[in-house]
Amino acid sequence: PGAVLLDHAARADALSAFLAHGAAPHGFDQEVMCPRPPRSKLCRESGGSCIARFDHFCIWINRPVGRGNHGLFLGFVAAQAPRTPHPAHRTP
Repeated sequence: PGAVLLDHAARADALSAFLAHGAAPHGFDQEVMCPRPPRSKLCRESGGSCIARFDHFCIWINRPVGRGNHGLFLGFVAAQAPRTPHPAHRTP
């Protein structure tokens, strides 16, 4: 779902820069001690994965919706729309 994967070298470089300057550089997450791209977020529901362009955690597909699956999620929602009863279509 757009999970951000960091290699050990990138994480080590960011951590050493953090320790050398005593302050977190822009885009550095102090909670997980690694850099995060813009618009990414840690999704606690999925075990703390860093999701690029995080939108929300969907209980219907039990996954975070982000960069890697946003289009598929919209397709899923569109496919479910005809099956969803609308109050205007109820018979008395």
